[in-house]
Amino acid sequence: MTMMGHIGLWVQDLEGSKTFYETYFAAQAGARYENPKKAFSSYFLSFPDNAVRLELMHHPGMVAGQETLGLAHVAFGLGSEAAVDKLVARLAQAGYPTTAPRRTGDGYYEATTRDPEGNLLELTV
Repeated sequence: MTMMGHIGLWVQDLEGSKTFYETYFAAQAGARYENPKKAFSSYFLSFPDNAVRLELMHHPGMVAGQETLGLAHVAFGLGSEAAVDKLVARLAQAGYPTTAPRRTGDGYYEATTRDPEGNLLELTV
């Protein structure tokens, strides 16, 4: 059996990104990992009722706003349309760019936002 272990995102502001996911997605961060030899640091974040973790990674040489080939978005299943609506409203009020929730052609109820580093997040049921 194969299962996804985690998704990794490069970020410039490691602490700010960690706080964003803790605040809006109830993430719990593990201990900060530091590799001074490679100037690398990271956090693994766990989410309620979810086996897949998110790794936030920082290296001083990374440049903000560059799209990485292969990574389109990270999707969060929130459990209900009402939960999607509520989080979209909360994120918009906090100043994060959001799209209005909609029903897609394949039947999904979703909206999108961007985290503080510009990574695209899909909010769905």
